[in-house]
Amino acid sequence: KAMKREVEVYNTHFGDCIVLKDNGEESSNLLVDFGIHFNSDINYEPYCGNRDSLTKDIAEDIAERYSQRKLNLLITHFHEDHVSGLIYMYKSKDKRYKNLFSKIYIANVWNNHFAIAISFLEQLILSDECKKGKLPRTNNSLLDLVEFLCVNISHVHLLSRGEKFENDKYITLWPLKDNSKDDEKDFDEIKKDFNLTEQYEKKLISLSRDVCNLASECISTRDKHDSSMLNYVEKYIDKMKEDYFFLQNESYTLLRYFKEDGLSDKITKLNKFNHKYNIVFQNTQSDEENVFFTGDMEDSQMKYIETQKDITLYKHYKYIKIPHHGTKNHGIDFSKYSPENVIITNGKVNINNSASYEIDTIYGNLNARHLCTNSNNCKNCKLKCRISSMACNKKGNRILVYNKMYKGI
Repeated sequence: KAMKREVEVYNTHFGDCIVLKDNGEESSNLLVDFGIHFNSDINYEPYCGNRDSLTKDIAEDIAERYSQRKLNLLITHFHEDHVSGLIYMYKSKDKRYKNLFSKIYIANVWNNHFAIAISFLEQLILSDECKKGKLPRTNNSLLDLVEFLCVNISHVHLLSRGEKFENDKYITLWPLKDNSKDDEKDFDEIKKDFNLTEQYEKKLISLSRDVCNLASECISTRDKHDSSMLNYVEKYIDKMKEDYFFLQNESYTLLRYFKEDGLSDKITKLNKFNHKYNIVFQNTQSDEENVFFTGDMEDSQMKYIETQKDITLYKHYKYIKIPHHGTKNHGIDFSKYSPENVIITNGKVNINNSASYEIDTIYGNLNARHLCTNSNNCKNCKLKCRISSMACNKKGNRILVYNKMYKGI
């Protein structure tokens, strides 16, 4: 039987950039995320530490190969290692990227300013931590992604659990439709954790409300988007950036009293809150080539999905995209679903607690073919590769994207 589905994985090191191709009667190409972690250790020629150059080459390859074929985009969530490449494409103003995506799917979060506030807060805190540690950090912010989405609003489709997309080929398993009441409680908890000042909280909530208002306004006028509306969006974003930079400057004062270990625990907790709006999906009708794409799904979400009766998981998957780049702290046991292929997007990072970023043995022990982006950040081999190597390819069930730009299965 001819294969209907194929998965192409780009080597974004610690980051996601995957094309899900359906070669059935109605062929489709779905790009799921495009981002590279700001601390990815890019240690091979011709890039050698140059994340921008790698991002540029991947973006150009996507545009070159898919500009003449219909390509849609799904953003699982708004963390940098999933969206930095998309922001680059938008900000470059390169004509090759304009209208490259026929449809853009994102989580339905834009009527929930508490969820947006939590996303902003995590970004502000991480930005401050990187600055203090003299680590590389992009100048991009969530506002850049908001601008990209608002400018392309006529292509944007909002997803939550139970909604089908891509001509009903896929169905959304997460996020839930309305978490706003829970998110308000979460924000109150986070506010206490970080001892937010009244002024900081007020500015943060105001900025988040403005984002939601702009998104709602763009959605309501999506069929009338002309150049004047685009200018309006850009001016609105510029105004919001003033508030964002104020919060950025205040973050150091806010966080200077935290000890490093206490702050790390709070950031981890904040990170989990921000995965509440992570898109998880599978194909709608079970067949021989079932796919399960998890973004950065948390274990609690997996347990919810497994116990629900309205949409059931399949007993067998041909492709499972492993969440959280295969790291132990977010490990999920997929063995009961007998995956044929598991996709793990991981690579070495330059960061103090780098061991926690390694691919864990829970995934190495899966009886499946592994498609991994790199070999240099893994606990599953005696070689303990410090640099990317081809040693994994000598094993029958291991495929590396390295040393190619992308590889398909």
